Amino acid sequence: MNNPIIFSITAVKSESTLVIQTATLYGAQVVVGFFLPALTAFVFSELLPAKRDKSKMDMTKAKLDFYAFPIGPMCRCVTMTLDVLKVDHNLHITDIFSDKHPTFEFHAMNPQDTVPFMKDGSTSLTQAGAIMIYLADKYGGDKSVYPEDMWIRAKINERLFFALSDMYETFRHTHAHYTFAKTDPAPNKINALRKQLKLIGEFAAKTGFVAETKSVSIADLAVYAIYSSYTFTQKKLVNLDDFPEAKAWAQRVVASLNDAEKSSEQYVKQMEQFSREKSGGIFD
Repeated sequence: MNNPIIFSITAVKSESTLVIQTATLYGAQVVVGFFLPALTAFVFSELLPAKRDKSKMDMTKAKLDFYAFPIGPMCRCVTMTLDVLKVDHNLHITDIFSDKHPTFEFHAMNPQDTVPFMKDGSTSLTQAGAIMIYLADKYGGDKSVYPEDMWIRAKINERLFFALSDMYETFRHTHAHYTFAKTDPAPNKINALRKQLKLIGEFAAKTGFVAETKSVSIADLAVYAIYSSYTFTQKKLVNLDDFPEAKAWAQRVVASLNDAEKSSEQYVKQMEQFSREKSGGIFD
């Protein structure tokens, strides 16, 4: 009973350990019972903050890594989101058409081997929509591109998924079909494209933006990324001038994007060159 008993209070994820030595079991119970709250408060208020702050500071310095084939619309809508939100990031150009893709390192990070792909600290994401929503939630600032109101978000999600599913599927069967198959798309796919361009104008009729928001949302960025892919296809697919309401919406989006639109325009020009080369001049 007279042997000293040692009690240790170890801070979670800390190297700091407080040890209380007492002469008797009874005495130890009294002392620990009396001082434990104060000791715990001391550990977490005095010993851990420096370590927590340092970790937070390191996370702030770390850049987000974005892997993309940036001329593609699914990557371009994420690039525009990064630019609009002014997110400091490392862009890793990933040529998905290269014989060397995927590299061992890329496959280890992303077993799907797809782009867009994002790593932000310990967070990894594929799928353009998931990445755009994540970026808007984490780096959105005033939340204007993805407001917190449930109804507004639901409408943004609806139009975001319209772009990334319906519009992109049509893009694959029209634009990409010409580029790689070098043959005319099926007439029903051309009709679907014309219908979607008309819908863009109808979506934007209420407020000027496709998700009925007061300013550009991530839904506008996704729709614009695909819409702008048709700017050089008038001889083969569709003339955007035939859809004045959609064109007015696009001009409104461009005016809102500033520098973000400039990078998008640069990639659209690269896409035009890529498509002309791959298609054997079909778009000329």
